[in-house]
Amino acid sequence: MYFDIAKIDERTTPRIDASLGFRADKISGRTINFNEEGICFSSLEPLDNDIFRGVFIVGGKKIDIPMKKVWGRLEQETMKYVYGARYLDIVPVGAQIIRREWIMKKMRNYLSSIKDRAEKKIVLSFSRELIMYILSLNDVSLKISSSALDINAADKNVKSLTDGFMQRADDYMRKIRNRPLVNKVMEEFRELTAPWAYKAYIVKRSFDKPRGYPGDYRIMEYIYDETIMSKDIGHSFDRYFQGNEYAVCVRKRKDHMREHLKKAISLSDKKGFKVLNIACGSCREMRELLSDKMFVHDNGLVDKNIEFHLLDQDTEALGFSISCLEKYDHIVNISTHGNEILDLIKGVSIDSRPNSFDIMYTIGLADYLPDRVLGNFISACFDKYLSPGGEFVLAHKDISRYKPLAANWFCDWKFYSREKSDLNGLITKYLPHGEYDLSYERDKTGIIIFAMIKKK
Repeated sequence: MYFDIAKIDERTTPRIDASLGFRADKISGRTINFNEEGICFSSLEPLDNDIFRGVFIVGGKKIDIPMKKVWGRLEQETMKYVYGARYLDIVPVGAQIIRREWIMKKMRNYLSSIKDRAEKKIVLSFSRELIMYILSLNDVSLKISSSALDINAADKNVKSLTDGFMQRADDYMRKIRNRPLVNKVMEEFRELTAPWAYKAYIVKRSFDKPRGYPGDYRIMEYIYDETIMSKDIGHSFDRYFQGNEYAVCVRKRKDHMREHLKKAISLSDKKGFKVLNIACGSCREMRELLSDKMFVHDNGLVDKNIEFHLLDQDTEALGFSISCLEKYDHIVNISTHGNEILDLIKGVSIDSRPNSFDIMYTIGLADYLPDRVLGNFISACFDKYLSPGGEFVLAHKDISRYKPLAANWFCDWKFYSREKSDLNGLITKYLPHGEYDLSYERDKTGIIIFAMIKKK
């Protein structure tokens, strides 16, 4: 593959920071933190043996388990011995106690900050549901590890569990008008489910946003290829991500735009046809179009003097796209523009001639722009860059047909929610009346709206 897979934290649960009484054989100490795999503790006395019996009380229950020292040091400032040890044989009930304590500790922290009684009641009910969801995920994970569940069955279990929980979570949060509280609940959800969901490379990268924004070109490539690159419970969450309606409509959106480009190029009798792909990403639809040898031959693309202009603020995305498209430079002329959307709104020149593009399009941008910015963007593209008779194509998810629950809850992808009527209202508000023809199409899922703005 052309990328490096990021290293994901191998711990199955985050640590619980807590100072509890602890005994290592006959030595007394205090816990510093612990999780389901091991413990960190301090003592005023040195540990005599690498293998010892550790005892501590958590959640009102006694944990008594053989442990093995992994590391140790003497802190000179406090003259305390600090050790890290792993459990040698923790019984399932012990792991369950620690897991519940970890979940409850996190939940108590944010429940205590809620002042409104009605809101606290809603979040408490949600929290109980979340506990059951997490415990169910862990059960699936353990069954995969012990070969009690094959990966296909695990994938189905994770999908069923997650679809059900996403719907219930949405029902709860729609009852809360306090948006900062909803955001806080969602942050806690991500931290609590991270040990399972973020074992999926695609989900983890989507949350981390290493390129600085949601849906970077690599994520789009993974979605287009339906890539599954993780194992165990991570495999199940990769599969869940790829099977989610969002990923499906992303693939269908790309297909629809590719076919629209084919049709527009086929019908044009112009010599010198110019296309501008805004927030172009990996340009997959362009690559698929140019790799269609029959289409290229039948439409005489080599003689049409076609120009593909790629615009994106992410220079790495532009570099990737050029590396993939350069083998087609005998068919089309390719230019790149490392501009932001605000540059277009300001009227920055990206070509020697104004109003010269026959087709301008963007298929993954509009959902991330607030009304005023989107309206000004549409206006600027129409007024300053689109040729007479040219077409501006804008793709947008229809909130009346799809709620991006998983993308938001797991990956913190926030979209501006609009229906067709909202998009239509923006276009008619920001474009001069009588100077364009407006029509709409949808991709095969029906979720993606394509606004087709034809300049008269």
